Amino acid sequence: MLGANQAHGGRTSDQIVELDFLAFVREQPRSLTNLQGLRALDPQGCHVILDSEKVWGYCFCKTLGSEGYRVRWGVKS
Repeated sequence: MLGANQAHGGRTSDQIVELDFLAFVREQPRSLTNLQGLRALDPQGCHVILDSEKVWGYCFCKTLGSEGYRVRWGVKS
């Protein structure tokens, strides 16, 4: 997902940071480094919903032992 950033000249990552900021009504947006850290926890559990080059949602999953996921996600309304 954040690796897809390279394919879109940084726009994908910027849009995910913005969407996360809006979805969780934060005082300050997460840093790109923070989001990359979430991805590093479970790279195969990182997904982005794209329409062309526009981000509509994202999901970070973390494996808990051998079952289940804890999910952080944001979706534009």
